Amino acid sequence: SRIATARNQVYVPDGWVTALAALHEKSDKMSYVYVAQRGKLVKDKTDFLAESESEFVDKITVHQGLGGKILDETKLSKPCGLAVRDNKLYALHTDDDGKVFTVSYINLSHGLPTGRWQRLISLPNTVAPEGLTVDSQQRIYVSDSRSNKVLQFDRKGRLIHSFGRLSRQIPGSFDPQSFIHPTKLAAWKDKQGKDRLLVLENGGPNRITEWTADGKLIREFLTLQTRANTGWVVDPDHPEHAYILGQEGWLTRFNIDYKKKQWSIDAVWPEIGTDPKAAGLEKPIVIRTNGHTYLAGAGGARQNNAFNIYRLDKSGQWKFSAAFIRVNPQNPKYYFFHDSNGNGSIQSDELTRTNPPAGIFAYHNQNWDQNLSFLAVNIYGRDVWKLSPGGFDSYGNPIFKSWQKLFSAPIFENKASGKADAICGSNELDDKFSSDWAQVDGSADTGFYVQARGGKNFNANLGAQYKISFYAPDKSGGYKLKWRTGRSALNRVAEQGQIYGAMRIQEPINGLISVIDQTRAGVLLYTSDGLYVDTLFADERLSPEKAGLYKLQGEFFAGKCFLNKTDGKIYLAMGKDTPLLFEARGWSSKENPVRTILNIQKTVVIKASEIA
Repeated sequence: SRIATARNQVYVPDGWVTALAALHEKSDKMSYVYVAQRGKLVKDKTDFLAESESEFVDKITVHQGLGGKILDETKLSKPCGLAVRDNKLYALHTDDDGKVFTVSYINLSHGLPTGRWQRLISLPNTVAPEGLTVDSQQRIYVSDSRSNKVLQFDRKGRLIHSFGRLSRQIPGSFDPQSFIHPTKLAAWKDKQGKDRLLVLENGGPNRITEWTADGKLIREFLTLQTRANTGWVVDPDHPEHAYILGQEGWLTRFNIDYKKKQWSIDAVWPEIGTDPKAAGLEKPIVIRTNGHTYLAGAGGARQNNAFNIYRLDKSGQWKFSAAFIRVNPQNPKYYFFHDSNGNGSIQSDELTRTNPPAGIFAYHNQNWDQNLSFLAVNIYGRDVWKLSPGGFDSYGNPIFKSWQKLFSAPIFENKASGKADAICGSNELDDKFSSDWAQVDGSADTGFYVQARGGKNFNANLGAQYKISFYAPDKSGGYKLKWRTGRSALNRVAEQGQIYGAMRIQEPINGLISVIDQTRAGVLLYTSDGLYVDTLFADERLSPEKAGLYKLQGEFFAGKCFLNKTDGKIYLAMGKDTPLLFEARGWSSKENPVRTILNIQKTVVIKASEIA
């Protein structure tokens, strides 16, 4: 309703819209839109619109194509599919008692329904129909999500063909001629006048496939991979493989052809991130250690309540392996899970209570290192913590037992104790890690890089202070602050080196540290000594004329740089609405854009505004 008052020509339906169809009537040069509405629109517990399960609108409204004016409506029980062909409006719906799905039609006169609905097909109870279309020969197509098939009927309602080879994709492989939850359908004719069928899939990578009327697959289209903003990852040892969690709990592995710049579906796995006690696999990281390959989720403490690990077994299947779990966020209890019986699901005797440091389980800021150790700052504290496996069971599942404090931030300690001076803390806006917008990356051997927001938040995406720090190993077995830098845009258009809303940090690749500014979807580069180098991608706040081609959508929660060991190039894995892959120029395994200054000035002038 808010949208309707803010925009012209908007129709707010009474019921949940399940299908649309359109007609251009040449005789009167008019266009018509048909809207199927089922359950009444109601607000759920979170104040979002949902479909009522007890109150039903059950109607089809007819709208003027230009402007959306309602011209007519017709009642129909639980409609879920529409198609227009040869002055007939076809509908997929239930009979009056709501038990049997049927396909019916009603005649159209100048786009408006006339007469009564005529039943064509009564579908068997074994069919779970979701979509409907009709081709030029009046063949009727119905998608069946239960069998993963599309059924083709002749004009008399006789089943003559089914599309889709397998009843279910085989985990760890992918058959292009088999569906993952086929749903909406459309029919059209090509230039040669031959009928074509389009099938949209609800599960996995949400493909659209195109078929001939006799069941031959012609081509497939990849739609936007809308889970990209919760993270996707390229396998560092097999850079041709990229993993992303798709729809309905399917994990998709894409094959990337870097020379042809093409993506193709390589394999899919069901029931990933779907365990009801520990859902999700956000911001996954591919890790190889202890002779096994793992996918470790580094995000999800807001929507989900677990940081999960999946293990690739010898048969090529991803098994739920281990997790750090929160139960009841309002009165939380925390547990470690490891899959001791190897069945890939949680049993109560596989859970071990743990008391993590306060503030570890936060919206953002978590990470995993290449030894499968969990890294995080404790929000509203001053420490960086690590959770390493205490061992692995016979299946290769990590067993977590205890937390280790890596170090405390001396800047915060000085600030809190009143010992801050001009060099250590006096220009800082905080005495603790006060925001989820933070992350740690690195290793015990090379040291740890920390990115953290501090001070006042202008809003969720803009903070007053961002600091990037490096803690190097010291002789006593601890870590010492080596350098600290970072400049905030302070709610203005960012200048070079300024940050709007940093979130993720990555240890150096050939000498350059990368920091993801999620607010603008930019990548800031620093030398391993903390010197600012450049910011990649145009500022989202700039006009298209000034920003140019490489302007990405902000409020981006993922992003990663990686070295392709095959071609030696460095790539940036970005994309909020779907994965986008960029090749860095001038930065590779053999190239670094930073040059040594051979002639040093005797004096330099630094403005106060330029001091980080």
